Amino acid sequence: MTQIITEQALSSAKMEDFESAVCRIDHILHVASAVACDRVSDEFEEFAEWAIEDDAKMRQAFIKALSEWEGVFRDMDEYEHDATELPGIMLDYGICAGYIFKLSTPVPKWRRDRASASYSWGHTKFTWLYAETLEEGEQACLAWSKAFWESQKTEAEE
Repeated sequence: MTQIITEQALSSAKMEDFESAVCRIDHILHVASAVACDRVSDEFEEFAEWAIEDDAKMRQAFIKALSEWEGVFRDMDEYEHDATELPGIMLDYGICAGYIFKLSTPVPKWRRDRASASYSWGHTKFTWLYAETLEEGEQACLAWSKAFWESQKTEAEE
């Protein structure tokens, strides 16, 4: 009974964290199961297509989380691999643990006083990130959203 109450309290606290950060985790891909299958899921294919694109800033987040990602991205670029080959490349680099998260947050429209912003879930920014645990992924999501909102506020001030 105590464990259930504690888990409910933690879940409520997490909900409040995500609500105040105005962000959500849209997809969580379990790496081991994603790369072990003959056919990747639509979500993994979406991630793989994103990974192929040349988006250095987003790629840096992966490389910072796990240095082996640098080799994955280098191989994807150098040999012009397509999305279907990503699981094999990940296995070549020993990436078969952890989670890949797709995160999103609304793009804020800051008011003139910069004290508050309006937003809609119909206009969002998203990114992917890698984390070894679910908890690390949750914390990274909150940090990413906070940083994004701050960057949007700074841009609005300029």
